[in-house]
Amino acid sequence: MFARIPLTLFFMIKLLMTELQSFSGFSPVLSVVPMRLIGIIAALLTFNRPLGFVAISGVLALLGLIARDAVILMEQIETERQERSGAWESVVEARVSRFRHLMLTGIRRFAV
Repeated sequence: MFARIPLTLFFMIKLLMTELQSFSGFSPVLSVVPMRLIGIIAALLTFNRPLGFVAISGVLALLGLIARDAVILMEQIETERQERSGAWESVVEARVSRFRHLMLTGIRRFAV
């Protein structure tokens, strides 16, 4: 598995660059991933869990979900920017809209 991680990361970056069609859209998505890794490591240390195979697989899956959410957020911000004049208002409205969807999805998962 460890031998394939660099190749997988290369393809993930290539797909993200293709999806976002610019480096300026790609850099915020890529900058979110290290910040989330800090939280993942802090959670593992807090609960005294080892970084084994299952944890590494979960971390890789979580990083993919985080990157997907960041791409969707960037697209939502661009949509809001076309409708509004201010950049700050666009960011706030896009985040509120995405937060609502994330919370509804989370509530539905716990309710089942």
